[in-house]
Amino acid sequence: MGGLQAITAMAIFALNFSYMHLDSLFIKQAACVAQRMKLNASSDAGDQHIRYRTFWVIYFLEKTLSFHHGNTSVIMDSDIGCPVPTIPESVFGHYNWLTASAGLARFLSRAYESLYSISATWNTEESYYRKIDTMNSLLERWRQSIPIIFRPGEPFRAQSFHGSCETFIALQTHFYYHNACIALCRLTLHLGRHSNGPRQVAARKAIMLAARSIIELLRHIDMEAYTPVYILAHLPLSALFILFDLVIHNPTHPETASNLALLEVAGGHFSRLEYATGGSLPSSVLAEFAYIARTFVRTYRVEGNDGSTIAVPTDVNIDLPLRQDDSLPSAAPFLVNAMHDHQPPLASPDTLPLFFPAIDDLDAGDGSLTGFDVTDLFGTSIPFDQNLPF
Repeated sequence: MGGLQAITAMAIFALNFSYMHLDSLFIKQAACVAQRMKLNASSDAGDQHIRYRTFWVIYFLEKTLSFHHGNTSVIMDSDIGCPVPTIPESVFGHYNWLTASAGLARFLSRAYESLYSISATWNTEESYYRKIDTMNSLLERWRQSIPIIFRPGEPFRAQSFHGSCETFIALQTHFYYHNACIALCRLTLHLGRHSNGPRQVAARKAIMLAARSIIELLRHIDMEAYTPVYILAHLPLSALFILFDLVIHNPTHPETASNLALLEVAGGHFSRLEYATGGSLPSSVLAEFAYIARTFVRTYRVEGNDGSTIAVPTDVNIDLPLRQDDSLPSAAPFLVNAMHDHQPPLASPDTLPLFFPAIDDLDAGDGSLTGFDVTDLFGTSIPFDQNLPF
């Protein structure tokens, strides 16, 4: 048991920048060992509390890793028979982080199986939409189960937390929720890339608001060695790319000015990250995206005032009848009024609906929607023995 706990501890420590190339190895190994030791089964042993706690920590790490990397989980949910224990260290007021994280991991497991696995590619479009609505409902139910102080989608009030540990747990909760929203919105936009119904309009707004929420939380992130690379870089980078795409494809949209300002905030975050690592991580280059976007918008507004539009699909029939599967999803709270915000695209350049490019070219060859690994974007890697000078 001590050996498995040691592997799990190493997996947690490997979530940072210095050893991010080892986290998958440790987590997958811990999951395999835990199942060989039958930690996933109910037990009446004297150390059952330790066994349950260790298993559910591994479960959360393995399920989130598998979902983020687009890989199949090695833990089968139907083989789990042990309850989630109550751990005093994971309880913050009325918020039980271990129970909430286990619920989120279970959600990600179901989402991957029904929407992103190889067998899911056999779904019809209508079946996909039904399953997306189901996942949205489950995600919203999970969100509502969290106390309002920690609840994603609500204002983040750092002054309400007692110490850096609570703040970190709250950040994790918000970031994992927004990541799940982005994943569901991207799939919705991919499925509806040839249409522009209310579902697609709502998804574009939702993905923009999720990216904004992530960037707004960056000022609360500790630039410390214990901060996982997922929070420190991966999600902020995804949010930056989303807003960059929205700005470039919607230069005259009313929200573009706010998105440009948030791109500057994201650029400042990555510049701060480079400074904190003593230049070991040359992430300040990402600040150039804000400059590129602002220059493009300024040039377009100076030279493109003829009322023309750019990057808006010309093969979309806005007057298509509303299909049953185009109904609005019932999940994220910022989707509720999205349909009321939709305005005709030809009214004027300033009232154009948001356009977001589809990821049609990112096919893995087997039909799965795996996307791409942003960690390899610039072809740089941190040396194996690199100790970041945080």
